[in-house]
Amino acid sequence: MVRCHWAAIRRAARAGNGWHPTALDPETLRVLGEGREPAEIPVSVSAAIGEAPQGRYSLGEDPAEILQKAQVYESLGVDRLVISPNTRDGAKMLPALEMLAERVLPAFR
Repeated sequence: MVRCHWAAIRRAARAGNGWHPTALDPETLRVLGEGREPAEIPVSVSAAIGEAPQGRYSLGEDPAEILQKAQVYESLGVDRLVISPNTRDGAKMLPALEMLAERVLPAFR
């Protein structure tokens, strides 16, 4: 990321009243959120499944890996995890969404 973006992210984490970072890995989220009580600021995160472009965070492709990474976000106080199938190919998107619905989401009900 460009340095000026980091300043904006730190400011949002420190003083914002809501936060929705995109493709931010849990460890960076943990560091940037230090000093704030998780209940103090609603946090939602967007993250992709599948292969991520270089420098971007991905939840992975395997349902167990996706579930484990989603649970790490939950343990950090993330209120909402917005998951993207990371493709525009309908033939790949539908199976990815079905896998999420059948094998990942039931663990959070």
